[in-house]
Amino acid sequence: MDNTRYDGRPLLRFVECYVLRVIGELPTKDERHMQEAEHILQETEHILQETFSSKDKWYDIIKDEIRISATDDDEIKKMWFDHKKLTQYHKQVLTSEEFARIIVDQNFPIDPV
Repeated sequence: MDNTRYDGRPLLRFVECYVLRVIGELPTKDERHMQEAEHILQETEHILQETFSSKDKWYDIIKDEIRISATDDDEIKKMWFDHKKLTQYHKQVLTSEEFARIIVDQNFPIDPV
């Protein structure tokens, strides 16, 4: 993962994690990896809560601040499902991380701070 991608854009990784959560791929790999990712998100959740004066969970804050609707969630899930169906016939497969980056870049532009 290109860590410079997030320079000056602290919300970017949260939005990518939001997309991963929507498609049921947060986190990927194994149970230990999942626990580590959830722990990191919970540890940084308070920063989002303070920044946006909210007591909501990190994913609800992102959803509100980026103005993601339930329809958007459904569309993201559909695109992921369609992608997985297409990969049955083609050799090129996006990982869930790559998919999340593409979705965020194309639909939720976040300018550097």
